[in-house]
Amino acid sequence: MDFLTFPCILVNPLKNRISVCFGFSDREMIDFRGFLLGVSAFNSPGNRDQKFKTAFHLHDFDEYNFISHEDLFKYLNCITAGGLSSLEIDEIVENVFSEISSDGKEDTISFIDFQRVIAPTEFQSKLYLPF
Repeated sequence: MDFLTFPCILVNPLKNRISVCFGFSDREMIDFRGFLLGVSAFNSPGNRDQKFKTAFHLHDFDEYNFISHEDLFKYLNCITAGGLSSLEIDEIVENVFSEISSDGKEDTISFIDFQRVIAPTEFQSKLYLPF
């Protein structure tokens, strides 16, 4: 099955990150088992912790298990589709890090920081793919 051609993936600005969450990054084909596991990570209504991990993984572009300034910059650049200048994105990133990061140096956002900030927003209820 050609994953990147599904309509809900094809138009998604995070399609490459979504494919990583589904367990592949170097090919466009996915087997049925991988597809089911990926869909469950996004669409399982009762698995809040898994959805937090999936959302965090979407933001962690370099896959170092924390969100860096560069990760957040890339994420924002993807979801705004170039609608913001680099300077505007840098300003947003700096503001986010000054508000969220608990490392004292504001260098990274840990999974715990991410979860603490995202949990009250019910973000996980909006994380789904309409297959």
